Amino acid sequence: MRRALVVLVFVCGAVMTLAPPAGAHAALLSSDPPDGALLVAPPAAITLTFTEPPDPELSTVQVLDQTGKEVVVGAAARAQGNVLRTPFPESLPDGVYTVSWHVVSEVDGHVTASAFAFGVGVDPASVPVPDIPETTTPGPTPAAIGGRVLLYAGIAILVAAAVVGGLAFGGRMPARRPLLLAASGSLVAGIALLVTAQASTVGVGLMELFGSRAGRPNAWLAGVGVATAAAGVEAAQGSGRRGLFVAGVGAAAAALVRSIGGHAAAAPTPFPLVVQWIHVLAISTWIGGLVLLALRARRTDERLAADARRFSRIVVLAAPLAVVTGVLRATTELEGIGWLLRAFDTSYGTTLAIKLTAVAGLLALGALNRYRNIGMLEAGRPTPLRRAVLGEVIVAAGVLGLTGTLTGLPPRPEPTQAPAETAIVARATDFASTVEIRLRASPGRPGPNRFSVRLVEPGSGTPLMADAVSLRFEPLALAGVPASSLDLAPVDGAWTGQGSNLSLAGTWEIRATVLRGAESVEVPLVVTTAAPPATITTAEAPGQPTLTTATLPDGVSLQTYLDPSDPGTNQVHVTAFDPAGGELPLDTATFVAFPPVTPPAALAAERFGEGHFVATVELVPGRWRFALTATTRDGQLLQTSFSRTIGGSS
Repeated sequence: MRRALVVLVFVCGAVMTLAPPAGAHAALLSSDPPDGALLVAPPAAITLTFTEPPDPELSTVQVLDQTGKEVVVGAAARAQGNVLRTPFPESLPDGVYTVSWHVVSEVDGHVTASAFAFGVGVDPASVPVPDIPETTTPGPTPAAIGGRVLLYAGIAILVAAAVVGGLAFGGRMPARRPLLLAASGSLVAGIALLVTAQASTVGVGLMELFGSRAGRPNAWLAGVGVATAAAGVEAAQGSGRRGLFVAGVGAAAAALVRSIGGHAAAAPTPFPLVVQWIHVLAISTWIGGLVLLALRARRTDERLAADARRFSRIVVLAAPLAVVTGVLRATTELEGIGWLLRAFDTSYGTTLAIKLTAVAGLLALGALNRYRNIGMLEAGRPTPLRRAVLGEVIVAAGVLGLTGTLTGLPPRPEPTQAPAETAIVARATDFASTVEIRLRASPGRPGPNRFSVRLVEPGSGTPLMADAVSLRFEPLALAGVPASSLDLAPVDGAWTGQGSNLSLAGTWEIRATVLRGAESVEVPLVVTTAAPPATITTAEAPGQPTLTTATLPDGVSLQTYLDPSDPGTNQVHVTAFDPAGGELPLDTATFVAFPPVTPPAALAAERFGEGHFVATVELVPGRWRFALTATTRDGQLLQTSFSRTIGGSS
């Protein structure tokens, strides 16, 4: 019994090694709104599209505001195909919102999680938000690895018992009772470990898992597995072929159910599913048969050579079939045979290449047995055959560690959705509150931009008609630059135009003129062009203002703070430093405050030092953003922004 269990552990590594690997799980293909999007108004829903259908019963979508407070949203539901849709509240204040999603694939039950951010009336890049994690897929736990090992080992022995024991050995199973009992126990224990590990990873109970779409194949597997184990126990008590064949059919059914719960089932046709099932049966016959041959070879009699030769004939069919179907499945997962040219570009490809090398070693040892060692066995020399079979088992056991690693690696890198086009937005209402202007400038950088203006009724957001809309641009940071104008044209419910009016970096006042019949209204807006990439650090100390430092690519930095950061009169400070850390003299500075509700406004800047300017502002509770633009004495323009929550309100 002990020897049978040891051999069983050896074989499970080989079976798991050659079994088709997991695919790329339910990776995010796209989202609406996309990562980094800047919206004028809140979206109606968060729509996520994945590479595999998500299980809505086990998947969650959470939305946080820029303070980390959870926003109440609707329940996630499958819209169609691989799309998950979560209703979003209609009325929310401007700010940056983080969407954190945790998805369970309906195909194989694997978990994928990540997050992204978008802004409503606020540029996501300008406001500190909770850390956005990379897309993560939990690796296989020891319980999951052990479960797969025991499951496939039990299937391999029971399938081989029917094919090799029943056909090649004429029903004479070596160590029949202990081996079949061990295989049956391995099958049941493997399913129990696998199901328990998946429930733990998903974070639900067993009954909830079995009742979900992703967990239903596990319920089927548990039922088929128990029935198969019972057949294996029954076969262990007998001595004929019938019990072996019944147990083998049950093991084949368990292999099919397990395949249905894998990535092959996600294909639009059943062909990959059939290929995987054939692969598991072929590899089980080959590797499981090696266990039987190793035990059979311990006892030398006049029938050993004939049994070994019949087994060799079976392996001549099973081994190539296992290799071809395994490579076909891997090629399908890796999107074509071209992966061989990129085998070492990813950790998955590297691991798979090493495994294929090990399989080649198994084939070489098998050929040595067939063309040399069986002949020596017939001549009365069984030792070479025994040693070669033991070598095959050792090679199979050696790849067990690779298998554990490979099951946690996606075949392909997680797809990344394209970031949203950068833009700057602003909204304001005329003095009489008759027209609200919603302006969007894309990409929001100095130079050519596309401008879009939507006219709505203040409060209700109902679209308004107009006869003409134009924009007038005037820089606030630089004196002597003439103003420019741009006429817009109506397109799909908005007024749009393209021009290079935002010719310089910094803060601009844009006056929108709206002509409606005989009436004309003018609405001032303030925008700041998108700041260049910078490294942002924040330092906090008890009793001191919170310092935010933006370090630009050339090493120049801008240090900003708000004092005292309480409702009432405050001062906004900005100080420039050169790459060596010395104060960098500034020529001018412009401060623009973006209050929680009212339109943005330029603040009067006063010099406080060579490279230090300050502005006074009256603060009310809520989330404030400040855009700061400064010019050095040699004409270099510097930009940064920071946000603060005043009075503990969001």
